[in-house]
Amino acid sequence: MSTGLLTVDAAAEYLAISPKHLLKLVRDGKIQFVSIGLGKKRFAYRFRQSDLDTFIQGSSTWQNGKVASSKGRGARSGTTISACGVIDFRAALERPTGGKREKSCATRKRPHLHLLPQPPRP
Repeated sequence: MSTGLLTVDAAAEYLAISPKHLLKLVRDGKIQFVSIGLGKKRFAYRFRQSDLDTFIQGSSTWQNGKVASSKGRGARSGTTISACGVIDFRAALERPTGGKREKSCATRKRPHLHLLPQPPRP
């Protein structure tokens, strides 16, 4: 095991990921780093191989011969927790409406006759 510090490219190659993905993991706080840059303005990230090995062990999906859950939820019970119902669309279509509907102007055969003034009724 090397005791030196690894650059971003070397650490990304060690983890078999891209340097961009490695920096995202650093920003998310999942991988520890050593800053040798100019304080808080410009970081020059370096990585210990032991920190990378710790990350690998912590993100391993196999634990005790079983696949570990990454979500941390318990075993599924098999029952549903959402309230869903079946909608009968035919019943909604057959439901009586509030009365006879009048056709709109665009669908009438003579669309503008209703706009003409009507003669007074005797």
